[in-house]
Amino acid sequence: MSSVLQRLSPAIPGVSTDGAQGGGAKRIAYVAAGVAAVAGLVALLHNTADAVIDTWSNSNTFNHGFLIVPICLYLAWRQRHAAATAQPAPDLRGLAPIVLAALAWLAGNASGTLVVQEFSLIVLIQSVILTMFGWPLCRAFGFPLLYLFLAVPVGEPLIPPLQAVTAYSAVEMLRAVGVPVFSDGNFISIPTGNFYVAEACAGERYLIGSIAIGVLFAGLMYRSWWRRGTFLVLSLIIPIVANGIRAFGIIFLAYVANNEMALGIDHVIYGWIFFSLVTFLVLAVGTTFRDAEEAAPRWVSAGPAARRPASIVFVVLAGVLALLPVAAAKAYGDHILDVQPQGRIDLAAPDLARSFAPLEGMVDPLAPKFSNTDAEMQTAYTVAGRPVYLHVGYYRYERRGAEVASSDQRLIDNPRWISSAVGTTSVMIGSQATAVQYARYVQGGRGRIVWVWYWVDGGFTGNPYWAKLLQAKVKLFGGAQPAAIIAVAADYGEVAADADSALRAFTAKLDPLLPELARAGAP
Repeated sequence: MSSVLQRLSPAIPGVSTDGAQGGGAKRIAYVAAGVAAVAGLVALLHNTADAVIDTWSNSNTFNHGFLIVPICLYLAWRQRHAAATAQPAPDLRGLAPIVLAALAWLAGNASGTLVVQEFSLIVLIQSVILTMFGWPLCRAFGFPLLYLFLAVPVGEPLIPPLQAVTAYSAVEMLRAVGVPVFSDGNFISIPTGNFYVAEACAGERYLIGSIAIGVLFAGLMYRSWWRRGTFLVLSLIIPIVANGIRAFGIIFLAYVANNEMALGIDHVIYGWIFFSLVTFLVLAVGTTFRDAEEAAPRWVSAGPAARRPASIVFVVLAGVLALLPVAAAKAYGDHILDVQPQGRIDLAAPDLARSFAPLEGMVDPLAPKFSNTDAEMQTAYTVAGRPVYLHVGYYRYERRGAEVASSDQRLIDNPRWISSAVGTTSVMIGSQATAVQYARYVQGGRGRIVWVWYWVDGGFTGNPYWAKLLQAKVKLFGGAQPAAIIAVAADYGEVAADADSALRAFTAKLDPLLPELARAGAP
């Protein structure tokens, strides 16, 4: 047994071959302290950890997240010899990133922004390890620690641009081979049928999966940074190009054969089969410029060894000290979320009778579906000879599941209407210039334009990220608690510009809306 421990001792920092049995016990104590600190951190922020796991479980795009932690453990095991010279020694400089990450988590918690909380959790894990065991050990385990960032399920903002790139690529390839094609944003029409590049067809899952595999491959197979960077660029480009080719192939097959065959082929190649082919292509390209001198990379060493490892007591105390800012942030976060303003909401339509004729009793057949509002208001006016609809979703205060800037907000609650284009456009809301979110939907020969913006902390903004920051500011530092999401919509037949002109004329007269929103929730 002693000889076995002597052979294993270089695998763990701070253990020599002298007194193998005692060194083994000390080694176990170090590991136990690190595991306990990380477990305590996860327990403190269990809601954030639960949200990560829930996304892994329920989203096909992020199912690979369950593999990230085992991969990180394997990568750390590969680095055991490089880390053997590092002696565990607390580094209180790690408290600085802990405090910053705890504040970032607090802001994410206050604004209901899960991705900020999740990234903060990863930084906290890394910083706790740094504080307990020091920079040399973290430097040796840098790759597995950084790879943990890929556990964060992020990527939804990529969907609209990926849809646009896929649609554009497919249309250009169809034109290149002589297929008559008409395109309207994500909507593609050829003589044999109509096609729509839906969110599920944007290629987000391929891109995110390719990035996870690409980072791993680059870290394991290359020594030089330019090769790693080149391969990561390829991991980004190849899935996007391949998805455009897939969309083109399906539409082209429908043109030369029939739609039923094209849809059948799509169901066969869609999913893991297509992802496997794309991954094989990426890796095949990557192997053509591997470092010739050796397959494995030159791992970062821990540097010169310290004279002696720190006492386990100091390591544990450093871990406790590292968790204190997190516990404080969690306690304050729970406190501010428990504040629940009460009061009557008196939400009424703004008085625009001097500018537009109100359409009394007219109900929008495509009304948006706002999430968990405290009050809603819908009205319609005649603008330039067409109905313009105004919708307001009002929140007494923002909390988890009831936020103005949320992916749960549905601008059209009808699955037959498809999103043709999204973006931003600058408009005048009364006397205030605001960049609002723009969405265009189509169904058959009809179309609808919807503009969306938010009322947070007493003012308008069309930027959902800025709305989140304002929400956090209100929670943390005070401000107007009520918030609202505002949507205006107009339909069109053949010319979208007609609806756009009507909406611009309408919002230019919306000065009365701002005081009406402030009055509605006033105590």
